[in-house]
Amino acid sequence: MKNNIIVSVLATLVIAGGIGFYAGMKYSSSNTSTTQITAGQFQRDGGVGRGGRSANGMTSGEILSRDATSLTIQMRDGGSRIIFLAGSTQVIKADPGTTTDLMSGEQITAIGGANADGSMTAQTIQIRPRKFGTTTPPSGS
Repeated sequence: MKNNIIVSVLATLVIAGGIGFYAGMKYSSSNTSTTQITAGQFQRDGGVGRGGRSANGMTSGEILSRDATSLTIQMRDGGSRIIFLAGSTQVIKADPGTTTDLMSGEQITAIGGANADGSMTAQTIQIRPRKFGTTTPPSGS
């Protein structure tokens, strides 16, 4: 009889714990912001700085071409992305920069909002320094 009570109590605790865990997972997933990404997802997608797809409004890669209002960059995963320049877009480098510093071959990181067509409108663009030992100037400069 005493063993039956212990088994019943343990079974009830296991079931209650399982229900609580399930409810917590459902609650957590329903309250997750669409801009949050996990570390594993960030690594799987290539991450910023590795030329991956954008994460949390950031993307990076090599400038392939530019015009007065946009850049096209190639990411290390082989894909490309169009980044639009707004009048308020800041360009950051070791020295103050302007949009004329955005030349083909430069490595950049763009931060901004995603557009419905997969492009991005940049709020800030950072020109990344070249790797040590690289002596070839970017094409188009």
